[in-house]
Amino acid sequence: LEFKPGDVEKAPEGIFRSLYYCVITGYGAYISYFSGRYNFIQQPCEVYSSNVTWENYFEQEIPTDILSLYWIQFSYYLSGVYMELYMDKRRKDSTMMLLHHFVTLSLMYFSYMGRYLKHGCIIFFLNDISDAILETGKICVYFNNRGGVVRKYGDIFCNIIFFFFTVSWFYFRLYLFCVRLLHSSNWCAYIQRKIWRPRLYVFFNLLLWTLYIMQMIWSYVSCVLLQFMF
Repeated sequence: LEFKPGDVEKAPEGIFRSLYYCVITGYGAYISYFSGRYNFIQQPCEVYSSNVTWENYFEQEIPTDILSLYWIQFSYYLSGVYMELYMDKRRKDSTMMLLHHFVTLSLMYFSYMGRYLKHGCIIFFLNDISDAILETGKICVYFNNRGGVVRKYGDIFCNIIFFFFTVSWFYFRLYLFCVRLLHSSNWCAYIQRKIWRPRLYVFFNLLLWTLYIMQMIWSYVSCVLLQFMF
């Protein structure tokens, strides 16, 4: 395929990630939104709607579809740590990616232990969409630069994908992350104090805010890149 020397190792990684994020985004969107079984995306406070009492809160049955989504995502991010350390080509943001993976794995673990599973589904839904667009855009760049030749129309197409990625990033990871996820984990938790576990609540929210700050840093980087494109 005559990939550039620097893209030979990155192209297979990008193709795998693109396929994964496209599939898992569709699966997560179906579970959280299109299946009709849950409405916590539309109504954030519904993450706490339950017929169980505090005494049997941690014994409640976990829905199979949500549990399967958790296991798939946990397996992927756990393998992502291994690949980032031992297999993937070292990049400038590799350290940040490792930190992101550890924070995400911690969020999944503690949300599972604290039964904040619907919060986890919101995180998956909001984050995976922009990741799917980003990884697809990277593949387009690798193919567009084959043979050391930058193709004009291919370059325009790559810029369009990056623009849509930036829009999706700001909308899903900054705006909706705040008005859906942080709203549900903070304000909704306060008004639903009957099933509120303070220790897990504080640590879980600390991880959420850490992830949000990291996404704000990456947002700044995206804005800097957009200045060079337009």
